Amino acid sequence: MNKVVSIIAIIISALVAILLIASAYGGIINPMSTTIPALMTMIFPIVLPLSVVLTVAFLFIRHLASALLICALLVCLPAIYTYYPLEISKSEHEPDFTLMSYNVAHLKDFTSKGATPPNNPTLKFILSKSPDIVALQECSTFTKTVKDSISQSLLDSLFSVYPNHKNGIEGQAILSKHPFQEVKLHRPTNQGFQVRAYRIIMPTDSFTLFNVHLKSIGLNNDDKTLYKDLTNGITESENLKDEISEIRRSLISKLSESFRVRAQQSQLIKELIDSIGGKIIVCGDFNDVPGCYAIRTIESAGLRDAYAKSAFGASITFHMDRFYFRIDHILYRGFTPLKTKCLSVPYSDHYPLVTSFKTEK
Repeated sequence: MNKVVSIIAIIISALVAILLIASAYGGIINPMSTTIPALMTMIFPIVLPLSVVLTVAFLFIRHLASALLICALLVCLPAIYTYYPLEISKSEHEPDFTLMSYNVAHLKDFTSKGATPPNNPTLKFILSKSPDIVALQECSTFTKTVKDSISQSLLDSLFSVYPNHKNGIEGQAILSKHPFQEVKLHRPTNQGFQVRAYRIIMPTDSFTLFNVHLKSIGLNNDDKTLYKDLTNGITESENLKDEISEIRRSLISKLSESFRVRAQQSQLIKELIDSIGGKIIVCGDFNDVPGCYAIRTIESAGLRDAYAKSAFGASITFHMDRFYFRIDHILYRGFTPLKTKCLSVPYSDHYPLVTSFKTEK
């Protein structure tokens, strides 16, 4: 019996180790070839704690099984550190500026069941934090939400703090205490690909800020209901085959298509970065997780993940419909990130990221 248990433990350990490595590094594979590795990257936050638990459990059953998982965990350390950084704030340095990236969902108040109040809580929150630069997604106008107007007094306060501001129909908007010039981008206009660039003029330097919103999954209400039922374990045994078929057709097919589109979009962004040069920050709603192909492509232009380099612990930036992922990111080149925080404010379906930066000389 003990021998059988040992064999089973080794088999389980080997399978989980393979799954862990595949989910940690699935973003290396171009989704244009196959989207299976991209799908694997989404389950890394689930496979990782499972691997840790099994590693400890197998110490009491079969050391070899535990050793296999320890080796897999060591191989995955870079990916683990990206999700669970342990950076201490570099408080000895004074930041040159702070940047907030925030998908504000058209300034709708998700905590209100009725109309969004004129003293818009999202804009009031931004004012309370007062970062130097705010890159907003899903914000085509500052003056109203989808239905409700925003008070003139709040707008006056906002624009007095941020005299430099701009928005547009694509949804990318910027609020800045520093002057900026919008950079004209030569790119195809594709639905689901919103990107704007600004040359931020600092007192002693300047840099280019890309505000991006990459292709979303595009799930409808039926898809979200199906996903909730799946995560609740609600299935009808007699219709299990139909439900699996529906998951494959609706959820996985839409995920796969969005992976492919983002692969193309990220390549275009990399080309834009290469054409501009200099100090760069790319921030916004990437609609994808750390280590994904899109982020790896943009990082290949010499950028790094501010969260991985200056945050402490794991976080999520999307918190609706049980899709709990960090899909908003801040990438940089030519700076030192001193501290990055994810701020858990409930007004949008996203949480904002805030990074304080020191300019490299």
